[in-house]
Amino acid sequence: MPAKKPENKKSEAIKKSDLTKPYEDRMQKTLSVLDDDFATIRVGRANPHVLDRITVNYYGSDVIVSVEK
Repeated sequence: MPAKKPENKKSEAIKKSDLTKPYEDRMQKTLSVLDDDFATIRVGRANPHVLDRITVNYYGSDVIVSVEK
């Protein structure tokens, strides 16, 4: 029976992190967008974040409405 080669766990971990890095970045961006979408949902009470996506045409250019807390 041939002897098994010892596996280098450190190099294996580096390979896995290199493979998953682009997906981790994309997942963080996806979660950020999802948080923004959830912030605009109304659930029976007033929420100033509902106005975050409203734009107003002001003298020919669109202006984003901002609400101060």
